[in-house]
Amino acid sequence: MGGVSSDCCGKCKPKYKRLVDDIYPATAEEGINRSQLDKLVFYSLSHPEKLDKIGKYLLFCLEYYIYRKRSEFSRITMEAMDSLLSSCKSSDQHTRLNLFVGSFLKMNLLLLECQDVTLQVYAVQSFVKFADIPEDIPSYHRSYDQFVDKFSMMCHNGDSNPSTRKAIRKAGMMGIRGIIRKTVSDDLQVNIWEQVHMDKIVPSLIFNMQQTEDKTRGISEESNGIDGIPTMDVQELESYAKSILQEICGRTMFANIKAVMSPALKHLDNNNLWVPGEFAIFIIKTICYAIPNQYAYKAVQIIVGHLDNHAQSPPEIKTTIARCLAETVDIATSVGPAVFEVFSALLRHLKVSVDRQIKAAAVDPGEQAYQEALVVTIGEFATNLPDYQKIEIMRFIMDKVVVRGGDDHVSATWLPLLLLRSLLKVATKYIPVQMTTTFPIAFLDLLMKGSLSPSAEVRILVHNIFHTLVDRHANLTRLLEGSDVLPCRLDLTLQDPPSAEDINFAKNNVKRLLLCMFENIDRSDNTGSSYKAINITIILLILELGKVHEDVILEFIRFLFGVQDLAVNSPDLSTLQRNSAYGISANGMSLIPRFINAPRFAAHIEQILSEREKSFHLTLAPACFAQRSISMLTANQTPLKSFSRSPSKTSTPATPIAKASATDPPLFRLEVLLEDISNDPNLRLDVSRLETKYNALQSEFAKQEMMDGKSLSSRSQSMIEDENEPAEIEAWTKLPADRERADRDEDISVDAFRRILHDSGDARRASLTERSKKLNDMCKIAPFKELISYQEKMDSRLSLTVLKILRTPPESSSESSSQASFDMYDDKEPTIGEKFEMKVKRNHGLRKLSSPQIFDLPNNDLIHVK
Repeated sequence: MGGVSSDCCGKCKPKYKRLVDDIYPATAEEGINRSQLDKLVFYSLSHPEKLDKIGKYLLFCLEYYIYRKRSEFSRITMEAMDSLLSSCKSSDQHTRLNLFVGSFLKMNLLLLECQDVTLQVYAVQSFVKFADIPEDIPSYHRSYDQFVDKFSMMCHNGDSNPSTRKAIRKAGMMGIRGIIRKTVSDDLQVNIWEQVHMDKIVPSLIFNMQQTEDKTRGISEESNGIDGIPTMDVQELESYAKSILQEICGRTMFANIKAVMSPALKHLDNNNLWVPGEFAIFIIKTICYAIPNQYAYKAVQIIVGHLDNHAQSPPEIKTTIARCLAETVDIATSVGPAVFEVFSALLRHLKVSVDRQIKAAAVDPGEQAYQEALVVTIGEFATNLPDYQKIEIMRFIMDKVVVRGGDDHVSATWLPLLLLRSLLKVATKYIPVQMTTTFPIAFLDLLMKGSLSPSAEVRILVHNIFHTLVDRHANLTRLLEGSDVLPCRLDLTLQDPPSAEDINFAKNNVKRLLLCMFENIDRSDNTGSSYKAINITIILLILELGKVHEDVILEFIRFLFGVQDLAVNSPDLSTLQRNSAYGISANGMSLIPRFINAPRFAAHIEQILSEREKSFHLTLAPACFAQRSISMLTANQTPLKSFSRSPSKTSTPATPIAKASATDPPLFRLEVLLEDISNDPNLRLDVSRLETKYNALQSEFAKQEMMDGKSLSSRSQSMIEDENEPAEIEAWTKLPADRERADRDEDISVDAFRRILHDSGDARRASLTERSKKLNDMCKIAPFKELISYQEKMDSRLSLTVLKILRTPPESSSESSSQASFDMYDDKEPTIGEKFEMKVKRNHGLRKLSSPQIFDLPNNDLIHVK
């Protein structure tokens, strides 16, 4: 008999023990006695109450054979136990499985702790079979902690024999899979998702997945445990570990995601696997792809939190983490409820990186790569957001650009550029449909503020954002590809018919947008790239909103004539800026005939464009935007004078195009359009609005709540200030004849004051602006003696009194007091030069000074003026 004991008392044993003893052969080579095993199985099914005793007796037999190192009999014992487990699985007796599961688990642990590799592998296989058996009644006292430890240790086996090492590692991973399958489906059993268990399971699997990565990084084969293992076997282990990790992640619930993610991130930290980063990205993607899709955003938030933990780490590590975010965010269906927190965290990291780079006072390629990764990540995050959230995110980012744009040196240089690049990434993922949806008032105001930034690069990026959001018909691609062709000769698509939303948007915002574009053009620091961006923005606005209403295209026409006047009448424009203004006006004008039926004006536009293409190509794109364009004016020539833009409706037919000189470009003439309007009753355009100079409305733009004074250019600021000059400037701006007539006709009666109170201020503001312009022109071109003579006629007793007060000694004394006591109507007058100097300073200097100035007065007295 091959039983544990075969003494004379064997027949006195209980039947279940005799049945167990009978399964063992006389010699191990014979193998298990199948007929006796069948009897044992039948007996266990017939007497389920004996299962517990059978299990304990088999455990006793196993301990006996292991102690005596009789491996074959130990294997026979486990085979018998497996047969009993299988019988419970295939019958209705699985409810009695708990009766000997405890003995079975102890037998497995005995085999796992022995030195025989074959028995260890067989124990794992037996445990996997057990894991596949369903249980309706869980056992609350059952524990798998020791199995987790043993299987994890097997995954890190470093046996000197490669084949043994491979077999043990694979068996360890099989055991981990068995534990997951056995415990994950039943919440009443041991919680395998506890952090103490996952901290052993997940790193063990990643360790077997990183063998090829260790080879690439030059880590010795002795340290990573792949010494002598063939490449095919290594790849097999990696593939097997990956499949098990995916199975674990696929079974996770929302509350368990952190338990899986945290050990993986810690393992990458502890083993310095973030650099170069390909393996780290592979691991994170493997986990995120396996996690149920509805919970994937939680994994993204955990990675963002891990990036927070690495705030002080080298930029190479943070770059890889940011790349992981960019690679995995596409997996999630959404960023989840904490969308703004995620974006805020990424923007915060972006600002911290900029701060660190500025403090270092050196260009760090690592920080730049990190910033680039963050920008890409923000763009990828926006891909999965619904459109309404994309708009909110763009507004969220733009608000940081505008609010923080001037906070400090850091924010004023790099941060707005990086934020806008992030916003542009978001904008490229947005599909514009309706203008009112794309441009909420708050977002549009922020964009217009950003377009007036002191930084030219920031302004260009804002216009690129405008291009992406305004273009709804793929016109942007055609404009960029045909940049050397006039827009009228490109196959551009119009928004026809306009929607009610577009009509509402144009009614409320076109005027503000065009005033903002005019201010963008009229900046002294614009470059060729700036004008290119502005030009495309204006063309897209015309294409998208030109068909909305007659008043809208009228506003565009007024704007284009205003840009032309700016190029003609602004003497402080550089050659590039003047040519660019000409080019922008020409590009816009070339599209006008597509919106209104004005044949004479269309022919006039074509004639102007043809002549410019022949002789004045520098005033057309793309030559006008070149950084080094040849000036059309010689050094001795004066600025061009604009043509009259206020002809009557009954003006004579258009004459051949006139030029100020042989080198001046031909200009578009408004009177040709006015003739078409007068001859065609179907053109219902407001002629009075066409005849109103566009520049006169620029101050309204400056007074908008969305704009502050700092955003306006110096030329616009001076114009706004001139518009608010006191009444005495009005007299100064008049020509001599007009001024004498005004003195004679001046009415200071009660009726005159009543008229002033009840009349509209628009005409007066326009008149003041025109007179201020005349004053500026007079000061620039009139001889000095003539200016002095005008001043003498304008002088008043009040001026003399103020001048005498300014000349009074600053310190009072008995002597100075007697000298300072003078009659208000003292006949002693200052010199002509003193009177003119005082007048000019009062009218044009004092209110325009942004910093304290010192003026010299006749008696060497100094006045500190702020």
